[in-house]
Amino acid sequence: RPRRQDMDGAAQGRPGRRLAWAIASGLKDTENRPWKPARPVRLLIHAGLTFDRRSAAFIAGLGIALPQTFEHRAIIGTAVAAAYTTDSPSSWAEPGMWHWQLTAAVPAITPIPFRGYRRLFTPPPGWQDHFPPLM
Repeated sequence: RPRRQDMDGAAQGRPGRRLAWAIASGLKDTENRPWKPARPVRLLIHAGLTFDRRSAAFIAGLGIALPQTFEHRAIIGTAVAAAYTTDSPSSWAEPGMWHWQLTAAVPAITPIPFRGYRRLFTPPPGWQDHFPPLM
């Protein structure tokens, strides 16, 4: 299992639950942030409280079927931010942002209730118990 210092949590508060679901499902391959980490990092994916209809329309426009319900205010998955660029060809990439290239997405076996933050956060104790072995 990854060591604690190899983990960070990523708040997916912007744009909300629907895109957090897309990351945890392995469908969203790029996260947009105004900065880049110094190294590749495994992220815990947090679904916030917001329900973003614009994001839902974007996902539907990509031909991706959405689930009927979404977890909220919980850690719902993990992914590795393996590389960083400003010129990703991904449909998910936003101009003027760092594009974190996401790989190795794994949904949580059971969601972890968690407040979340709009920045990287320290994972809660016992988070590993909610995932299959990651390494």
